[in-house]
Amino acid sequence: MMASIAGHIRFHQTFVRSRTKGGVHAFVWEHGWSKEQATRAINRSAEAGFDFIEAPSLDPSSINPAITTKLLGAAGIGIAFSMGLDFESVDAKPARLSADGSPCPG
Repeated sequence: MMASIAGHIRFHQTFVRSRTKGGVHAFVWEHGWSKEQATRAINRSAEAGFDFIEAPSLDPSSINPAITTKLLGAAGIGIAFSMGLDFESVDAKPARLSADGSPCPG
């Protein structure tokens, strides 16, 4: 019986380590990124079991990196930022970049 339990534990650990990470957009919880809003959004995302939060960076000057980093560390989740661009804000032809970040020809 111990062998089957140990096998089950190993399977579970492998599954947990290999699962796809899931995230949620901050607008599910809040409609801004003030210290109070970021705190609530990050904590609610972590409490709901998400691995990361997608935060809006519509106004990058409103984001305090030090506070955001501290909140994320305390909650144990990661972050991705989105710009929320519309179709008029983006070139019709996607940019192609090389590994060093320089534009590719053509």
